[in-house]
Amino acid sequence: MRAFVLHARKAVLGGLSPAQNRQIPPLRYHLVRRLSDDFPDLRFSLNGGLETLSDASAQLAEPGNTLAGVMVGRAVVARPWEWATVDTALYGEARNPALCRRQVLDDYCTFAARMEASDPHKIKRLLMAPALNLFANEPNGKRFRRTVDEIARSAPTLSAAELLRKAADESLRPDTLDAPPGYRWDYGSRSYVPPDEREPIDRVDSAHGGPALQSAAA
Repeated sequence: MRAFVLHARKAVLGGLSPAQNRQIPPLRYHLVRRLSDDFPDLRFSLNGGLETLSDASAQLAEPGNTLAGVMVGRAVVARPWEWATVDTALYGEARNPALCRRQVLDDYCTFAARMEASDPHKIKRLLMAPALNLFANEPNGKRFRRTVDEIARSAPTLSAAELLRKAADESLRPDTLDAPPGYRWDYGSRSYVPPDEREPIDRVDSAHGGPALQSAAA
């Protein structure tokens, strides 16, 4: 094994709960960086405490950085659309793969339908779960989750794909589904606005072996 992903906290096994262990022990990024410096023939990625794309970018842009990358887990699961601009913001690609959440939801529903049709076990709930946070912190985002539950109870024979599409149609604004990556809901204008270009994210040249951002949810 030549690649390692290290969580930068030391767990306290006696006295702290798993939730407390994610908050109380200090993050020690410097120890991961020291390992990366001391063993240049190995690949070390940093994990822990990275909540935003800017957090990940800041770690990769540290002067003298030798990390192979960073890994993000819970933040991607909790707010997946906030990471939709990784390709353009971090790696300098010309465009992001996902044009809007409508496209992501349609593609995911196609996948879910295929999986549900091919697996004899009841996996509908498992297939719905990854899509539930796609609209987190958006207008009617909580309503979308409630509608999923309501339709699941009232129409138990619907597939996961049918249920997700129906819930989205009944609860979400069209512009929430169609807003491009990086656009944010503005409560003053009641519309989606482009990202603030005054807060650029340092880019990484992935074409030349630059550090990578990994998702533990992938």
